[in-house]
Amino acid sequence: MATVSNLIMEGNSTVDETFDNADWLAWFNGALGELSLALNLEGKADVTIDYDPYDTAILHRDFPLPADCIMLSAILDSNGQMLRLTTIDKAKEGSKIYEYGGRIYFSDDYPIGSTFSLLYTRRPAQLKNDSDVPEVPEEFQQLLVIYGCYKSQIKDDELERAQMFYMEYLAQKQNFETHMKRTRPKKSMGYGSSWQVIR
Repeated sequence: MATVSNLIMEGNSTVDETFDNADWLAWFNGALGELSLALNLEGKADVTIDYDPYDTAILHRDFPLPADCIMLSAILDSNGQMLRLTTIDKAKEGSKIYEYGGRIYFSDDYPIGSTFSLLYTRRPAQLKNDSDVPEVPEEFQQLLVIYGCYKSQIKDDELERAQMFYMEYLAQKQNFETHMKRTRPKKSMGYGSSWQVIR
């Protein structure tokens, strides 16, 4: 697998010019953001209903969605059972769990100490160091380089050349998305390749 350093060298060689590593990192991360949904990476976070450690008068029954969450897929109780989730606009009297404003709320039906697992589709890890390896299948890491080349040419005001790289990026991205739909692995919790929030 290519590291960020390898991809930067390839990018500089392709455009026949040297750009700052910080620029390439930003461009690679921009490409990762565009590829996030197709990557279909699995995330998991555990939350527990409990008192605030600094103020035992406050009981936490609501939790922010993880920062890398693109889409919440399921909520499991401590026995691995999938729980029903509603949104605030569809919440009916008696709803036990609902999502609103990027937070998950649990009703009083769940006692202190109740633990839940949030399963979600996550963003790939941001690239920060030269030694980082992108969370993209090796055969498609070239997408990051092409996207970076496109952005580098915009920065240099080489719009015709930027357009050429962008068209190549779009073609390669379409191949990538088709490949991922055919080959993406099933989620580990056994809900198939596509989770669904029960509403």
